[in-house]
Amino acid sequence: AAGISPLQNQRVALSSADMVAACAAHMVAELEAIPRPDGRPTEVQVGLNTGPVCAEVIGLASPRFSIFGDTVNTASRLASNAKRCIPGNETNVHLSESTANALTVDGLSMLSTEASLEFRGGLEPTHVKGKGAMHHAYLHRRWGEGCSE
Repeated sequence: AAGISPLQNQRVALSSADMVAACAAHMVAELEAIPRPDGRPTEVQVGLNTGPVCAEVIGLASPRFSIFGDTVNTASRLASNAKRCIPGNETNVHLSESTANALTVDGLSMLSTEASLEFRGGLEPTHVKGKGAMHHAYLHRRWGEGCSE
């Protein structure tokens, strides 16, 4: 999501975090239409973090654009520690504190009237595997019946 500028129109001003969180929530919801080869529903875990990244095109024969850095590593750890979401159920996008703080009221209302933030651990930071103690949150968007841990 590096380089996404805030979207502004006559009604709302959305931050980059709003747009990326909305994109993640919608992607999870759209997976309902894509069953796995064994017929079971597709499950996905999503983690978002806000911060600086390094970007580079790597390779000569088959060049690929890549982003890396602590911001990317933290997002990956958040994803691996996120609740598993089965499409058709509640979408839970795991957010770092910096991303949760960057979300706007307009961005949450754009997602759904049933979108909410749940900060994990209250005032105390909680453990995220591979990162240690940190403040983080879940972005909930109601689609149906609950997610599993």
